[in-house]
Amino acid sequence: MGKKPFQQTCPICGDTATITRKWVRNRSGKRYDYVLYHHEGITHWLNQNLRTTHRLRKKEAQDKLVFLLNSRRFKQAIFTLDELMATLRQGENGLQHRQIRESLSRLVSQNLVESIRNGRKVLYINNFNPNRLYYVIKQADISLEDTKRNHTFEKHIFRFEILNDNAFPLQYIQYNTVGDDPRENDEVSFLAYDLKKKENARIHFIEDSPRRKRIIIEFATPILPRESRKLCLEYFWPVTSYLSSFTAPTPIKSLRFSLISKSREPMEVLRTSAQRTEIEDESEKVITTDFRNGVFIESFVAEDLPEFTVLQFKWAKSVEQEQEENRKDALKRLEKQ
Repeated sequence: MGKKPFQQTCPICGDTATITRKWVRNRSGKRYDYVLYHHEGITHWLNQNLRTTHRLRKKEAQDKLVFLLNSRRFKQAIFTLDELMATLRQGENGLQHRQIRESLSRLVSQNLVESIRNGRKVLYINNFNPNRLYYVIKQADISLEDTKRNHTFEKHIFRFEILNDNAFPLQYIQYNTVGDDPRENDEVSFLAYDLKKKENARIHFIEDSPRRKRIIIEFATPILPRESRKLCLEYFWPVTSYLSSFTAPTPIKSLRFSLISKSREPMEVLRTSAQRTEIEDESEKVITTDFRNGVFIESFVAEDLPEFTVLQFKWAKSVEQEQEENRKDALKRLEKQ
């Protein structure tokens, strides 16, 4: 029987690979030693002559960086140059600080990585796996409040208990939202804070278009590995479509969605499976609570939501809203005549 192929973790992509060794000489007769990591359909070459790594061409350096950012080994959605260098040193990729900085700049110009400045520090956002979530949501409590009593529920309150399941502290998380009507930053008024420590988190804007906001939430103190923390995010954006949806980015143990208003708001709930093959009407699970001060809360509670489950919440327009929209339609018809 032949020898069993030797396997080892590939320092470039983090997957297990069969390894072999090979050396070559260039035209000048100089020898280069390589370790080859053989995957299915692809082979990664690692130069063992670290003194010659400065001779790597720009394309080779960028390819090594792309392999790392796209691998299971690199789990940071938002990172600094120093954090990236620390990960690369662990894998002995041999890339130098200047090469990494230049490669990152090229990836930013290609929109594969985004960058924002945080004081003197530059934060990079990994866009290679936009659907990858870098933490676990244990519980979620989502509330929409009808503060203006016009059935558009402009105040959004998201309370999440998140678990850092990484081997490193979690300092930043990303949040995306879209709105029915165009809004500026000062109108949306994002506020994030730690529910236990009452510490405000810092907000950084990645994208600030009229109908879409992408932000980074920076914690005052990092979440340590295996630590859970309760976070609250608040902002103002009217829901003029009378429709709100939520997609579970991770399996969620418990989720509550509530409409809070001075009047009763009958709510419909549709649940779509992660495979998008089944749609169920779960409106019968909605519970109405009547408080003494006249505030009604329509709540829907779901337990053990599988990953990528979609929940869609609908509510009716008010009589006043219907009348106002009919009046505007009538005026438009008169203008056309």
